[in-house]
Amino acid sequence: MTEMGNSAQETTSDHLGLPTLGKVGAWSGRLQHRPTSQAIDVVNELEELGYRSIWFPESPFGKDALTFSAVLLGASTTITVATGIAIVWARDPAAMTNAARTLGDAHPGRFLLGIGISHESSAVARGHNYQQPVDTMRRYLHDMHNTHFDGHGPEWTPPVVVAALGPRMLRLAAELSDGAHPFLATPEHTNNARETLGTDKLLAVEQGVIVGIPEQAHAVARD
Repeated sequence: MTEMGNSAQETTSDHLGLPTLGKVGAWSGRLQHRPTSQAIDVVNELEELGYRSIWFPESPFGKDALTFSAVLLGASTTITVATGIAIVWARDPAAMTNAARTLGDAHPGRFLLGIGISHESSAVARGHNYQQPVDTMRRYLHDMHNTHFDGHGPEWTPPVVVAALGPRMLRLAAELSDGAHPFLATPEHTNNARETLGTDKLLAVEQGVIVGIPEQAHAVARD
């Protein structure tokens, strides 16, 4: 699932740097809908199979992405847990930033925060107005960078990637974050996104795959 630049995996700047993700990670939209004990079993199995990262999304009224990340990190030892993505409407920039700082302090090098505007329905469901998504994300990222931290440890900026598909959001991701996390992107889009981001940013692309024989896959798709 992960497509890296030449040196993105080793990137460090004024924060702790990007965690190890591996060339291919697992992304599951169903993980948050399972009992937590089952989700832990899945993550442990992925870890045993050699996966370096597990990504999961957030829905407006599902498991809280950052609390769920803490649970999965605490129940595993090496795998990187990444939010793909945590919805910005669910928490303000300070809450998002300091939760990520807390997770990074507790599990160094094993948490990656992916954030996104999501859809209009997600904003409305949490009592917000969905307007000017790129400008909204720009303000949100600026506020994250300026968030004070009274907790233990340095006031570092946690690694952040942005859900980005369109050219304006991709340019914003390149400007103010560590990279982009496009959803269901084509190879052509991935090439264009890499050109926009440059080689020093993370490009973690979610792509759906069907595992099984074609007849079964077609039956599932029809259902």
